[in-house]
Amino acid sequence: MFNLQQIRMALVEHAMTNDGRLPATLQQLSPDVIDGTKLPALGFRGPDPERDYDWLYLPRPNIKSLPPETILVASPTAFSGDDGQPERMVLRLDGTVKFIPDTEFQQIIAKQLKE
Repeated sequence: MFNLQQIRMALVEHAMTNDGRLPATLQQLSPDVIDGTKLPALGFRGPDPERDYDWLYLPRPNIKSLPPETILVASPTAFSGDDGQPERMVLRLDGTVKFIPDTEFQQIIAKQLKE
């Protein structure tokens, strides 16, 4: 989750210096520095410890008018939660990191894409 909080800080910093606009890709954040520290690798450690995945980034044109619950970044694949059901880790604009069922994630994203 720490990695997601750093990504959020870099996204917000980018938006603040670019009139609310988010970068087109997370890779554009790589050279950014947060509190004097370079942004860590943008990889997601999934269920296979031998492989890094890219986070699923859902860029929006401008964060100024977005609701705080907007999902900005999510785990690239669903994985088995404590109850055995598929879930995703998501980062919302308000900074919260949550695990949500994959079916709920799909519904939220479908709605976000229509807005």
